[in-house]
Amino acid sequence: MRIRRIKVQNYAGIAEAEVSFPSEGITIIEGPNETGKTSLIEAVDLILEFQDSSSHRKVKDIVPVGKDVGPEVEVDITAGIYEFTYSKRWKPGPKTVLVISKPQREQLTGRDAHDRVREIIKEAVDVTLWNALRLVQGEGLTQAGFDVSSLGQALDLAAGGDVAGDREEALWDRIETEYAKYWTPGGKPKNTLREAEQAFEQAQADADSAKAHLRDLDNAADEIERLELAAQDLELAAEKAANDAKSLADRVSAIEKIRHVVTAAQQELERATLVHKNAQNDRLRRAELVKAAESAQQDLGSVIAEIDRSAPLRKNSEERAAEARDALKKARAVWSNAQQAFERARADSEYHRHKIGIELQTERLDRIKAAQPRLARASKVLESSVIDADLLAGIEAAYLELARAQAAEDRTSPSVAITALREVQITIDDTPMDMSPDDEHTLAVHDTTRIIVPDILTLSVTASADRTEVADHLEAARARYEDLCRQAGATDSADARALLDTRTAAERDQAEARATIKRDLRDLTLEELADKVHQQVTLTTEYEQNRAAEPPMPIDDNTARDLETAAQLLMNDARAALERAEALAEQTAEETKEVDIAGASLAARLEIARATTDSAEKALVEARDESADEQLIETEVAAESAVAQAKLSAEEAAAKLADADPDTLTALLTNATNVLRRAGTDLERNKTLSQELRIRLRHDTERGPARDHDEAMSELEKVRGELQRLTDRATAIELLHDVFTRHRQQARDRYAQPFRTQIENLGKIVYGSGFEITLDDNLSIETRTMDGTTLDFEQLSTGAQEQLGLLARLACATLVAPEGGAPVIFDDALGWTDPQRLARMGAAISTAADACQVIILTCVPDRYAAVGNARTVSM
Repeated sequence: MRIRRIKVQNYAGIAEAEVSFPSEGITIIEGPNETGKTSLIEAVDLILEFQDSSSHRKVKDIVPVGKDVGPEVEVDITAGIYEFTYSKRWKPGPKTVLVISKPQREQLTGRDAHDRVREIIKEAVDVTLWNALRLVQGEGLTQAGFDVSSLGQALDLAAGGDVAGDREEALWDRIETEYAKYWTPGGKPKNTLREAEQAFEQAQADADSAKAHLRDLDNAADEIERLELAAQDLELAAEKAANDAKSLADRVSAIEKIRHVVTAAQQELERATLVHKNAQNDRLRRAELVKAAESAQQDLGSVIAEIDRSAPLRKNSEERAAEARDALKKARAVWSNAQQAFERARADSEYHRHKIGIELQTERLDRIKAAQPRLARASKVLESSVIDADLLAGIEAAYLELARAQAAEDRTSPSVAITALREVQITIDDTPMDMSPDDEHTLAVHDTTRIIVPDILTLSVTASADRTEVADHLEAARARYEDLCRQAGATDSADARALLDTRTAAERDQAEARATIKRDLRDLTLEELADKVHQQVTLTTEYEQNRAAEPPMPIDDNTARDLETAAQLLMNDARAALERAEALAEQTAEETKEVDIAGASLAARLEIARATTDSAEKALVEARDESADEQLIETEVAAESAVAQAKLSAEEAAAKLADADPDTLTALLTNATNVLRRAGTDLERNKTLSQELRIRLRHDTERGPARDHDEAMSELEKVRGELQRLTDRATAIELLHDVFTRHRQQARDRYAQPFRTQIENLGKIVYGSGFEITLDDNLSIETRTMDGTTLDFEQLSTGAQEQLGLLARLACATLVAPEGGAPVIFDDALGWTDPQRLARMGAAISTAADACQVIILTCVPDRYAAVGNARTVSM
């Protein structure tokens, strides 16, 4: 199939466009977005698919907005042996016209034309290939399926094989249909086989169940007979277990008497052990009292010796503390004198500073008093002034406008020139004027002017009525100018300028006066500042009157500051000496305090030691009065002997109990009791089970289990035959399908090689000699190898995937070109390709286009600048 020409009118946003294409080679249609490039190819799809009366959404989308016209498409197409021109206009005004020029001329319209084109397309065009050879930007990432019949035939011929005909394809379709009855595409059994197998499994289970039921009935009869024999044995075992339990119970009663004797011996041993433990504790407490008395006497001697050693240290500490207190008293006196001298010097210095402050504040007060009248005068001027810069600007603008209007009036007014030939007096509008010979006077006439030469003539000059608009403008300009002057209180613009200058000077005086007052007042009022000056004068006067005559007052501020500094140095030295004396006094006092504390601690320890000694000796005397030391030892020895005797008696009783082995005898009695209970339970269960089996056997025999078994076996044989029949058919079709699939795969592997070779030949132009690919069963690119590195298609970059998608379409188009094929159409593809790779892609496209038709649509013309031998159409 080849597209030779496309023409559209009233198509979406396109008023009219027409493009012709060569049968082979490259046509690049370039233009900005929204210019209708893609619409050209869409128009071919629409004219081939939809009738002129269609109301499909795709048809509605191309109807121009706001126009009552039908979209029109006309194409020239070559398809196989057919060449035709096909035009169509959709409603409103639907029309379809077909003109076939080859192989023989035909001309059809309406539905007949539409159906005839559909027949030609079905006969001569591989529609799947037509769709596969298109690529828009991004679609190359999902590869086109090239498993199309036209490519398969072309590849088979290129590989030297025979092209499979309709009979072979029809046979394969029948095999596929039959295979699909029994097997899934993955080769697993379908429901038909699974249901037959399940039916066989169910019948087998039913037969097995019936057979098992008969077997269970036979087993039940045998079990009843066995239970009757077992019941006799269980009765004998129960009788023996009762006799054994009675004998063992008598032996256990005898052992209980021995157990009571053992318990009494253990209790006696525990009592003797407790008596011995108490005697032992009494002896130990006596030894502790003796030791405590001796230790208290030793502690008392140690405290007395420590008190004797600390007496000289206390005396020395008290003497040093007294000396430090005397030194501190003297340092305080020196500090007090130095502080008084400093206070006096500081007061003198402050007196002189106050004197200077009075002078400065008086100057501030004088400046403020001088600024206040100036501020009042300026404020008064500003209060009476109404003019400002904006008003002055308005007055001057109005004056300029008045001047322009006056000039316009003068230009449009009649002008009268009067020249005196002799001395003469004339009157112009009631105004007399004397003129000498050769005097000239010119005046403009705005309305009507009367010129009188006494006793000679009266001349009236009237302006034209066409001047009314100019005159009105002049009057309006004069009225606005005079109104603005009145607002400013000025006679004219010069007077307004003088008034604004006066206002500006007043504003400046006001600002300077306010700044002076603010600067000198600072955060005070005028009254506060005056009061502050008065207070300073009062303070200095009082200080002069109250200060002592000696030492004399410093003569100036500098001398006062020097004396203050010297006094402060002396005071600082006195303070440092006082701090040292205080520190020494505090240190000696602390030492004395520590000595006193230590003495008090020793006194307390002496008191505690004497009390402890008295208490320990008293406790020992009282304990010995109650019982002597020797008596406690004798009591402990007697208790120890009693413990030994009780322990021997307890061991003899325990040995007698152990010889009787009570645990074993108890275990035997427990077991005999359990055997008796179990025998009774087993006998009861035997009777119950035997009765249940008899009831079940009687019930199941009445239901006819043998008949159920025969019916289940018959159904099993029937289902087995059906399963065998289906299995045989499924196995046969599976074998036939596998054989055909294997041979078709061998043929596909053989004819896929030319397609792979063609892609690699084009790819080497782009990627170099190390470029290789592999194809999957759908003839899509599976892997790419470049310079020894192999990657799956999905691992490649976006740009590489799109490039390979384009190369595959070009390769397909070149292989099917001898049979007609279809055009390769790229719509703004290669958007992810770098400039260097674009140049090589251009060479590959040019190479492929020698054998096929290539149509490129782009809004970026530079992207395909490297495509040689291309014809460019701009939209």
